[in-house]
Amino acid sequence: MKTTRYILGFTAFFILFYHQLSGQIKPYAENVTVIAPYQPTISDANKLNTQPVFTDTVITMPKLEYPMLFRKYKTQFAAEPIKAARVGEPSLTKLYKFLLKAGFGSYTSPYGEFFVNNTYSRSYAVGGHLKHHSYFGKIQGWAYPGNNENLAEFYGKKFFKNTVIGGDISYKRNVWHYYGFKPGELSVQPLDRDLYKQRFNLITAGVYFNSMHHPDSLKLNYSTALKYYYLNDFYSVSENGLEFSGDIHKDLHLFKFTSSQLLGMQAKINYYFNEDSLRQYNAGIISLTPYIRTTFKGFNFNLGVDISVSADSLASFHFYPIADVQFNIVKNILIVFAGIKGNLEENTYLSFTNENPYINPQIPLSYTSHVYNIFGGIKSEISRTLNFSAAVSYERIKNMPMYVNDTSLVFNNRFVIIYDNAKLLNVKGELAYQKDEKFKLLVGGNFYNYIMDNEDRAWHKPIFDAYADFCYNIRDKFIIQAGITGRSNVYAKTFAGRNPVKKKLSGYADLNLGFEYRYSKILSAWINFNNVTNMSKKIRYYQWNNYPLYGFNLMAGISYAF
Repeated sequence: MKTTRYILGFTAFFILFYHQLSGQIKPYAENVTVIAPYQPTISDANKLNTQPVFTDTVITMPKLEYPMLFRKYKTQFAAEPIKAARVGEPSLTKLYKFLLKAGFGSYTSPYGEFFVNNTYSRSYAVGGHLKHHSYFGKIQGWAYPGNNENLAEFYGKKFFKNTVIGGDISYKRNVWHYYGFKPGELSVQPLDRDLYKQRFNLITAGVYFNSMHHPDSLKLNYSTALKYYYLNDFYSVSENGLEFSGDIHKDLHLFKFTSSQLLGMQAKINYYFNEDSLRQYNAGIISLTPYIRTTFKGFNFNLGVDISVSADSLASFHFYPIADVQFNIVKNILIVFAGIKGNLEENTYLSFTNENPYINPQIPLSYTSHVYNIFGGIKSEISRTLNFSAAVSYERIKNMPMYVNDTSLVFNNRFVIIYDNAKLLNVKGELAYQKDEKFKLLVGGNFYNYIMDNEDRAWHKPIFDAYADFCYNIRDKFIIQAGITGRSNVYAKTFAGRNPVKKKLSGYADLNLGFEYRYSKILSAWINFNNVTNMSKKIRYYQWNNYPLYGFNLMAGISYAF
């Protein structure tokens, strides 16, 4: 409170003092009298002669020189001469001219095979092959199923500068038995085996002549082949077949917008003469296929048309489109492809007996037309050791052959051929892995969907099948192999009186195992276990209706190279 009073008193005193002081000061006043006109003047300017001075702060370095003093020093070194480099012979795996394999297994099954080939040569290659394999065992409850396979073939080829010419000749003799019936159910016992025996003799000979220019060469490339075969059987059925094929093409470089234009023409002539005790049948196919193949921005195109003429009692023309394209999504790693194709196929006695040796010798022969086949898929080389492929196709087939039991026979143990039109959807895939020669694995399978025009089913055709192969090499001393094949259920066409009945044949998975011990590079011993999954005598797998397969069996033998 005191402080406040002091401040207020001091302020009042200051105001009074300032008021009295301002009242006593008088204002300043001054008068100026001008007696002449004003004349402004400018004094003289004097130039300054002082020059500016620039001081350089950069320091100049002196140039230094270091003269070199040369002095010679005498050395006592004497160089030794270098030996000329020697080019050694290339390291090649030693080849042996002969290989002998022999073995024996259950079901009284002897086996022998012999190979002969020349070793390294730049001018020619020749060789031969002999084989015998037979089964004399029995299948409980069924007729005698013994069979044997015999083969003798020789081949060779001669290399020239730009061409190669070669040929081969072979003789094959196979014996089978129509064992698809049960003798215990017959009133007549015993039954002579010759009454249901079948024997095939097949003689083949062929020559070929091909150019050896690089595929990208501008030179004319060509290949030709001529083949003849003669087939007869135990029932005096015979067939002669003559086949000629040729291909000629050249890279013409007609246009600049694609890297190349490969123009070519393929030709095929097939002629068959079949004779049995009832009739003679001759037929043939002449096919011409002009095509062009080119590459454009990573796409590989193949365009053409198949023009086929079928000739038996009548002649008819058939035209099939050929167009496919491949594209490298990732070069040499991932490839997609798609296209359409078709062809005309001649069904022969040889083609049928190779697939099913239990057919009736007197069968109707006809053509099968693959009207079109639309396909697409993917191929992938994931790595140097792993490959993968998958594809899907839709096909229209006219006159597709199928096997049906011949009910006109008492034993019902032979098959006849029936034909029907079909649409087929096929999906397939395959995975392959290989690590050098040490480890190999192959796995694949197919899915089939048949839509028939008249028949209820595609007889003896599976819905799917699968396979797997495995090989493991332990230091090139022990070899372990395994393989499995299997399929789904199939259906066979049978009859109850005159009424058709479909009969189910169960699917199977057939496992095979093999072991080999290599005592040396030329001598080894091996043992194979077959049909490991079919050890039961009561359960049999059927490949064809009324034809059970052998059960579990094994074979052991040796291999010798010299």
